Amino acid sequence: MSAEGYVKVHRSLLEWGWYTDIPTRVLFDHLLLVVNWKPGMFLGQTIAPGSVVTSHGKLAQETGLTEKQVRRALGNLESTGEISIGRAGRGQLVSLENWAKYQGD
Repeated sequence: MSAEGYVKVHRSLLEWGWYTDIPTRVLFDHLLLVVNWKPGMFLGQTIAPGSVVTSHGKLAQETGLTEKQVRRALGNLESTGEISIGRAGRGQLVSLENWAKYQGD
């Protein structure tokens, strides 16, 4: 994970339905910071910008949430179309559905 660069955050996030659900917001903010900003590779699979290969345990460790909170937050975000979840080798491929929009001018 790179500590360089920046992520734009629009003020409309204040009106987002999950804004007051702290575990969901923490996880979403974390995903904004850790997803690929350019194409990458994982076990021979191309990982697109806006996606990351991870696990519930890793996300819990990185955010300070419990694995149960991570599972619930991922379910919340997936249910409203903020993310999609797939498989990548033994990991979980999490993709921010509107990542390009978040990066636009």
